[in-house]
Amino acid sequence: MKPDDVKKLDAAKKAQERRRAIAYATVFGTPGKRTDAQKIVWDDMERGSFAFRSTMAVDEGGRVDPMKMAANEGRRSWLNEIRDFIRQSTGV
Repeated sequence: MKPDDVKKLDAAKKAQERRRAIAYATVFGTPGKRTDAQKIVWDDMERGSFAFRSTMAVDEGGRVDPMKMAANEGRRSWLNEIRDFIRQSTGV
């Protein structure tokens, strides 16, 4: 592949990433500029994604449940991914 081709691919990839970030910001809104519906959804996502609480999970016997913790952490990581897309779109 020629250097110019690589540059074109890199530019196309960056443009695609930018469009994706803007799409996420459009759907989920940006901090301080969310519609009422976006606020409701965002609050629900934060609640369900362990945004402000531990992902620690214990079973009925008081033992740590690593599978449940992994699932909880996965929810949190997806919320953080969305936050990153929104930050990319706004430059914040």
